[in-house]
Amino acid sequence: DGFSAAFSKKSGEMVSFKSEGRELLAAPLAPNFWKVPNDNQYRSSYLKTVAPWRSAAADRQLKRFETEAVSGGAVSVLAEAKLPLANSLLRTRYLVRGDGSVTVSFQYEPGEGKLPLIPKVGMTTSVSSRFGNVAWYGHGPQETYWDRKTGGEIAIHHATVEEMIHPYCRAQDTGNRSDVRWLTLTDSSGAGLRITAGKEVINFAVWPFTMADLETATHSYQLPRRDALTLNIDHQLHGVGGDNSWGALTHPQYTLPGDKPYEYSFTLSPIAAKQ
Repeated sequence: DGFSAAFSKKSGEMVSFKSEGRELLAAPLAPNFWKVPNDNQYRSSYLKTVAPWRSAAADRQLKRFETEAVSGGAVSVLAEAKLPLANSLLRTRYLVRGDGSVTVSFQYEPGEGKLPLIPKVGMTTSVSSRFGNVAWYGHGPQETYWDRKTGGEIAIHHATVEEMIHPYCRAQDTGNRSDVRWLTLTDSSGAGLRITAGKEVINFAVWPFTMADLETATHSYQLPRRDALTLNIDHQLHGVGGDNSWGALTHPQYTLPGDKPYEYSFTLSPIAAKQ
C-alpha cells in the first residue's frame, strides 16, 4: 500500500518510484558504463582506450521485456538488451515487493572478441535536490576509490551533498565512496531513499550537477547547482591511478576488462518522514 513503481517497455528502465504520493526519482534508473576522467587519466592514453564505452548504455537495444508475478505477492520485471560492443548482453532484473522495496540485479555478459577496458560498471539516476542529507556505512568520510581507500575508515558517516564533492582545481570525477553496505538520502523531515547493497559492497557518488556538467567544466567554480541530484550506484570504477600524472596507467588489478562478466545488486527502499 502507498507505493508504486513504473517501467518503460521501450528502454527497460525504472522511470518512477513513488511512496506516499511522493516521487523519489527525478530521472530513470539507467545503466551506465562511463566515468568522467580524473587528472591522471586526462594526461594518459586512458580516454582513447575506453572511448567506445561513452555511449554504450545509451546505444543499447532492448530485446526482451517481461513481467511475472512471483511468490509472496512480488512482481519480477526483466529487461534484456544488446550492447553495440561485440553484441554484449546487459540484463537488468527488478524484484518489486509488496513492502515498497525494489531489488535491482545488474548482469553484464561480454560478447565475442577483444573488448576495451570499461570505465565503470553501474547505474545512474537523479533524485530531488531536497534530499541533501547523506549517510552511508562504508569507507569515509573523504572520497575513496578502488585503489585509494585504505585511508578511509569503515564506519557510519554523515554529510551534506556539498560535503560529498571534492573541489578539485580542474573539474573531474569526484566524490566516490567505496565498499558501501548501505546509504540514505533524506530531506529535512527525514523522508527519502535508502539503497542497500546485495551480496557485495557497492560504490556510490551523489553530485548537485550532472555528468555532462562535470565533463564540460574545466574548473570547479564553473559547475552549476541543479534542481536534481545525480546519484551513481556502481559495482566498480576504473581506479584513479597516480604513479605519475603524465602517462602512467592504473595498475591492472584496479581495472575492468571488457571481456569479463560482471554482476551486482542493490535494493531501493522508501524512508518515511520522522514523526
